[in-house]
Amino acid sequence: MSATRVAMRLTGECFAFTGRLLGAAVALAALAAAQLGLTWIVKLWTEDLVASGGPRPANELLAAGLLVTGAMPLAVFVSRYLINTISQRLVQRLRDAAHRRLLAMPVTAVQQRQAGELVSRILSDTSLVSGFVRDVLWRVIGEGLVVVGAGAMMFYLHWRLALMTFAVAPVLALLLSRLGIWIRRRSARALEDLGELHAILGEQLAGLTTVKGFCGEAHEHVRFARRNARYRDAVLHSEWWAALMVASVWLVTGVGLVGAIWYGGEQVAGGRFTPAALMAFCLYAAQTVQPLRHLSDVHGLLQRVIAAAARVYEVIDGGPVEDAERGARLPGPRGALCFERVHFHYRSDAPVFQALDLHIAAGETVGEGLVFAARHAFFIERDEDDFVAFLRPGPAVPGAARAPVMAAPSAGHP
Repeated sequence: MSATRVAMRLTGECFAFTGRLLGAAVALAALAAAQLGLTWIVKLWTEDLVASGGPRPANELLAAGLLVTGAMPLAVFVSRYLINTISQRLVQRLRDAAHRRLLAMPVTAVQQRQAGELVSRILSDTSLVSGFVRDVLWRVIGEGLVVVGAGAMMFYLHWRLALMTFAVAPVLALLLSRLGIWIRRRSARALEDLGELHAILGEQLAGLTTVKGFCGEAHEHVRFARRNARYRDAVLHSEWWAALMVASVWLVTGVGLVGAIWYGGEQVAGGRFTPAALMAFCLYAAQTVQPLRHLSDVHGLLQRVIAAAARVYEVIDGGPVEDAERGARLPGPRGALCFERVHFHYRSDAPVFQALDLHIAAGETVGEGLVFAARHAFFIERDEDDFVAFLRPGPAVPGAARAPVMAAPSAGHP
């Protein structure tokens, strides 16, 4: 699945929470409008100070500044909470879908894959996908609105100066496109190594008695450490390219901003631009440059999210689905388990219990102590035709006869 299709599919998943998404978008739009409006209020305030020659601003500007400043924290709170709500619900949705598909697949298809690697996809990779909403959409929508609004104000103030500032946009697009491909590839490789690491650890924990029995602790540790080091290297390679992309974006935007300030100063010196307008232009330019720098971080994160989401969708979409109605339905519990006057001992002079009467009805739950006693008193043996429960002979009486107390046909049992 291509990166574009994965990103579009994730975006479509978010529309399952339309109400919350709409509320977050409204809050982010209000936050962007408040930021842009506060900058314009500063411009008007400065012009009023220059015109009046006094330090007292107009009451209307002061009231507007206080209103905008009070609206920003509320918009931040609402947008942040709703975005994180969507993020966690998206993770839950993907995990449920992957788990449902996993249970619907034939056993042989599941057993062909490493259990730890599947666990890594369903749990670890979906956790990375949460960054798609929390970081990617939040910054793209919120800071994207700021960039569009600030750019519009820059063109309104001085369109030639704005064109000069945005001349670096093609360079930024090229950097994000080229370096993003490398980051996505390195991130996918790191996630594969992390899945292998989960698989190795799962195997070692499941077979810990075998490892210790064959004195293989040193070998298994070396095996785990090598894969862990490989995962570390893959992550660092991805971070190297991400750091290069961020540094390049900072360099390009810094050069563009300095050039715009220099040209604006020349315009002010020639009387074609007011100092207050230049200050407002620089503030809007800073509001444009800073989100672009943040977007470089977001673009690197997006590549990691896409790599993780592709692995999750391979589980959701991959493998045949087993018909739930194909297998025979097992009958419910029937009958009862009964023991009458049962005696048990390891030594003839030290009985464990005597005259035990036990009746367990179908579906009845018994206490742990009774189960413990039954496990020590009886064992299950299988022959060609039956499962038979026998009284367990004590070690002190090796030739003791075994009296069968219950038999059940083995047909249909594995």
